[in-house]
Amino acid sequence: MSLKHRLKAKDKSKHRFGLVAVVFFLLTLGLWARAFWIQIWWAPEIKARFSNHYFVEKKVQGYRGKILDRNGVVLAQSVQTFSVFARPYEVKSASSVAKQLARILELDSKEVLEKLQKKNSFVWIKRKISDAKAAQIKKIFLPESGIYLTTEFTRVYPQGHLLGQVLGFTNIDGEGLEGLEKSFDKVLQGKEKQFVAFQDGKGRLIKYTFLSPLLAGKDLVLTIDTRVQAFAEDILEKSVQKFQARHGQLIVVEVDNGEVLALANYPFFNPNLFYLSTPQERRNRAALDLFEPGSTAKPFLLAAALEKKVVKPKSIYFCEQGKWKLDNIVIEDTHPYGWLPVNKILRYSSNIGAGKIALELGAENYYRFLAEFGFKDKVDIPLPGLSESLLRPPYKWNRVDLASAAFGQGWATTGLHLVQAYLAIARKGEFVPLKLLRSPTVEQEKGRRIFSVQTGKQLLDMLWEVVNQEGTGKLSKLEEVELGGKTGTAQKADLKQGGYKEGVYTSSFVGLLPARNPKYVVFLLLDEPRKGHYGGVVAGPGVKEMSLRLLSVDHSLLPSTTVPAKTKHVFSQEIKKEVVWKNRLPDLRGQSVRRAMDVLISQGLIPQLKGQGLVVRGQKPAPGVELKKNMQVELLLGES
Repeated sequence: MSLKHRLKAKDKSKHRFGLVAVVFFLLTLGLWARAFWIQIWWAPEIKARFSNHYFVEKKVQGYRGKILDRNGVVLAQSVQTFSVFARPYEVKSASSVAKQLARILELDSKEVLEKLQKKNSFVWIKRKISDAKAAQIKKIFLPESGIYLTTEFTRVYPQGHLLGQVLGFTNIDGEGLEGLEKSFDKVLQGKEKQFVAFQDGKGRLIKYTFLSPLLAGKDLVLTIDTRVQAFAEDILEKSVQKFQARHGQLIVVEVDNGEVLALANYPFFNPNLFYLSTPQERRNRAALDLFEPGSTAKPFLLAAALEKKVVKPKSIYFCEQGKWKLDNIVIEDTHPYGWLPVNKILRYSSNIGAGKIALELGAENYYRFLAEFGFKDKVDIPLPGLSESLLRPPYKWNRVDLASAAFGQGWATTGLHLVQAYLAIARKGEFVPLKLLRSPTVEQEKGRRIFSVQTGKQLLDMLWEVVNQEGTGKLSKLEEVELGGKTGTAQKADLKQGGYKEGVYTSSFVGLLPARNPKYVVFLLLDEPRKGHYGGVVAGPGVKEMSLRLLSVDHSLLPSTTVPAKTKHVFSQEIKKEVVWKNRLPDLRGQSVRRAMDVLISQGLIPQLKGQGLVVRGQKPAPGVELKKNMQVELLLGES
């Protein structure tokens, strides 16, 4: 090769080397620029992305407190359940995933697809699903699919409709909307806490701990006895249906302390299915509905008249043979009576006799006593929206108004007000407020005397006569123990046109058990019964049956230690015949939660409830295990 050619080849090599050097330099410069860009310029964003992928913010909601009866029976509790959510940006085949989710969760696939196509970082697919559906989700969808399960609390009411209107219910977020759930929402509600958890590349959480017990809400312990409540609801349902009434209420109160043992409303309301109910079904009528008390008001008049020395039990009044014209208004009795002493005016429920006593007593005195009985204020129990009595001031009463008020016309009250007033009579003149809550304790008015013990004894003697001396309450007479009480039959006011509706009544009866030294007050009211309307006929038998049920659980009321076979039979009906103990744990599977609870509590065992549903589908220990004192029993709940 010539020199010229060698020089040209050398020049080409230099050019190639230079070109490679330039390319290498540019590549190095690019890498440095990229590194600078990533490490300096993009660093905050990358750090944020990394944190979002490996560190997730979790929110923990503490367990909502339970609502328990006086014996520890669970009336409301929260159980863990699964909810499904998605991170749409992680979902690769939205259409396919939507179809699968819709099939499992029984949803519309188009609606699910719309959620998966949103640009949100988080969307709920369906909240609070069953364990079976959650298992299917786990089986089909891996963590990196963008479909996730999380645990939440759902509120369940193991006793079904028992005490439903009083308990109320919560929404899907666990916030109390009605009843005690609303009144004590802040007490029951668990605290919320946020924390950061670490997850791996597939989105699986690395083990973490948090102090969940410290976040739990407080429990409520009620004065309610589920046995008495169950009896009350059973009797009330039968009474409403037998006399074809619109609705009814039945209240049982313990005299010694004013504690409410039963507060029943019919038609029933099941808070587990609140979304299927109407506002009327959810209405706690015993606390909210106003009605004219009718002749159940007469004992309050006599308490005032006896205490003021206006009358004595044997003072006599002419009852006008059943018709009395007062200031151009005719007041009638159901029977034509002549001269009647005060005790028989109450025994036979004479409106005319009561009206004449009221005129002697005077409007001021009668009104002041009604206020002392608690009719001027709301009943002091922790329920939302309690009604006040409708009681006009005495200066607005004329003579007819005063006479009518004596037998419970022209003013209105609630069932709770009426029971609270009779509680004062049962306590021989000492007024104490009703109590519905044992824990947490709430400050209430202390007891105060509103009339003397002597007046109280006289009044109780008269109320004994109403039932046991062929009075208006004679159908409620008991053989086992003496029952006292007062009937009430009130025509319903026509709020639209004025006056009273023809043939439309509220029928009521207030019972005192035992009559002369009461331990229980029992009140039953039926609204607009179509088969009969007199309180003694319509409401009296229900109070009698409720009294028999009380005898079945409180043998101290009986005159001897021997429990009559009839009384034992009443309670034995409440436990299924096939449940045989023989010191062994029975098979509770397939029974309602309420029935299983009754069986276990009767043996002094308070079970733990797991899962959701109204039927027992499993139990621990297994059936047949020997019963031991304080043994732990767990019931697994399900739908069937």
